Amino acid sequence: MIGYREAAEFLLQRLDKRPDIALILGSGLGEVAAILDDPTIISYGEIPGFPRSTVVGHWGRLLAGKVGRHTVWIMQGRFHYYEGYDMAQLALPIRTLIYAGIKLLVLTNAAGALRPERQRVGDLMLIRDQLCLFAPSVLRGANIDELGPRFVDLSDLYPRKYREICRRAAIESNWSTVPEEGVYAYLPGPHFETPADIKALQILGADAVGMSTVPEAILAAHGG
Repeated sequence: MIGYREAAEFLLQRLDKRPDIALILGSGLGEVAAILDDPTIISYGEIPGFPRSTVVGHWGRLLAGKVGRHTVWIMQGRFHYYEGYDMAQLALPIRTLIYAGIKLLVLTNAAGALRPERQRVGDLMLIRDQLCLFAPSVLRGANIDELGPRFVDLSDLYPRKYREICRRAAIESNWSTVPEEGVYAYLPGPHFETPADIKALQILGADAVGMSTVPEAILAAHGG
């Protein structure tokens, strides 16, 4: 099985510079990649060992370029457990990014609101914490010691300092609404939630629910 080292080495040979930041774009957010200046575009199908995106709205490409002085890699589409991939396959892209040298991973998604009394369609939410009670851990199996420890501290999984940067940017850009913070609940899908699921998640303190992001965040924490 081709691993993250081979995938990272392939990308570094093609792209020359190690990335500072990686950004994963969720459903309907592919156009965000336009922030890159003169990007190099690589199809996932070219990257050794990479899965294939099967979900509409996930373009299946990695773009590399500059945002200011930073080298940024953008994944235009992600992979989901419900697509039939096992956890090792889901882990490979994030481990590839970590091995390639990223210092910061930015995750985005399209999620379902659990607090309709104060959430509108299209609102942004900064993830403060997560719930992941009903899916296997993406770290299940033999630990990869060169990437991180066996047991990972998730007490600061979504660091406050980065949430504050996002809020300040919204204020300085004169957004009409500054994004609120909330708890994101992860369910593996592909079916949507029942009314009982939604009620239970609300009682547990979740503000939004979706089928992605959490495995990637855990892998990023594992990789430091």
